[in-house]
Amino acid sequence: MLRTKRVSKSPYARPGRAQAAAKKAKISNTTTRRIQVTPAPTVPVVSTQHDIQENHTPASTAPAPSTQTPVLTAPAPSAQTSALTAPALSTQTPEMTAPATSIMAASDPSVFSAVAKVQEAGPPHRLLSLPSSSGILEPFEQEVEQLLRASVSHNTQEIYQKGLDSFSQFRKLFNLKELWPPPIDQLINYIAYLSSKGTTYTTAKTYLAGLSFTIKLGNFPDPCQFFIVKKMLHGFKQLKHRKDSRSPITFPLLVKIIDSLQHVCRNYYEKLLFSSAYGLAFFALLRVGEITSTKANPPSSPLSIQNVSISQSSILITLGKTKTDQHGKGTTMQINSTKQNQVLFHNIQAYMTHRPSQTQTSQFLCHMDGSPMTYYQFNQVLKKVLSFLKLDTSTFKSHSFRIGAATSLYMQGTPEQEIKTMGRWKSNAFKSYVRPNAVVL
Repeated sequence: MLRTKRVSKSPYARPGRAQAAAKKAKISNTTTRRIQVTPAPTVPVVSTQHDIQENHTPASTAPAPSTQTPVLTAPAPSAQTSALTAPALSTQTPEMTAPATSIMAASDPSVFSAVAKVQEAGPPHRLLSLPSSSGILEPFEQEVEQLLRASVSHNTQEIYQKGLDSFSQFRKLFNLKELWPPPIDQLINYIAYLSSKGTTYTTAKTYLAGLSFTIKLGNFPDPCQFFIVKKMLHGFKQLKHRKDSRSPITFPLLVKIIDSLQHVCRNYYEKLLFSSAYGLAFFALLRVGEITSTKANPPSSPLSIQNVSISQSSILITLGKTKTDQHGKGTTMQINSTKQNQVLFHNIQAYMTHRPSQTQTSQFLCHMDGSPMTYYQFNQVLKKVLSFLKLDTSTFKSHSFRIGAATSLYMQGTPEQEIKTMGRWKSNAFKSYVRPNAVVL
């Protein structure tokens, strides 16, 4: 009887060999898994709980670690270490983890939300105080602030400061963190807050400009330039923009105002003073801030006595630094004597006769005691005269003289270019001042 060739059976047929083969395969898989390093720069691989339990072997049967294992291989957990508490030991170098951070930053925009540590401090109490002045040497701090202050007009500084104060009050009202620069969500809510209060578009835009100016001083990215902020301001303009309701003071009304000053002013000198002020504001198309002062303004800002020359045939006025001439190049205007402006020539010549020679100010318009005429006094006396004439004081403001002069010139047929030159307008903005339908005689 022929004996067939014996075929070797699978090692798994015998229990002893099966266990040995399983252990050998497990050790081989574990070693292979450990020495494989993913070439892509990702977050370092950490063994899971499943891996730890799978590799947990009693001390009596644990195989000795292979001498061929690379340096990056983490040692197997000891028998005394619990599978739930065993720490993941990694000897990877920082060079391997740095690319992973870069990839995360590129894929997640929130990583860039704070490039540097944000200073937890509110906006500066003064507009021109730098939020971070650590790089400025102490001997030059005052010089830096002086240069910055000279770059912005005094009126602009005041308006910007009001915007900072308004934003600070808003954050206190709603218990918001005083982070600087302010987060974008605070700006969004602040714009909505201004809109709900009925703030005009012009005021809201100016307040945001003050915030933007101060943020840029600190060399921070300006959140006011975000798309959502610009769109909200655009919507603000569409919904909250109000038409300028100021009425023009034309020549016939100017004559009535000057004639009525005797019933309002305390004495003859005061009548001459305000008659000259209102006449200059009209015939020279001056802004009130160019001929009056405020408490914060330096004495040399308004029109000075040295810059006014009066003769029988003309009045020469030289303006220094103005709203449209921040560099102080100077503008000279000449008012020639005509039949219409004789009221100005008569009052201003009489004023110069009685004006005190020794005064505490060089300002052209001043009181008998030498103190300068202020913006507040200009407006208050105007309100009293308008009330005496039984006119609506809410529609006539100090700028009504400039508006009325432009309207009167237009109604007389004066060429537009000549009106622009007389009023020192560099654009066609003067057309918004021409209001023949709002004339009050």
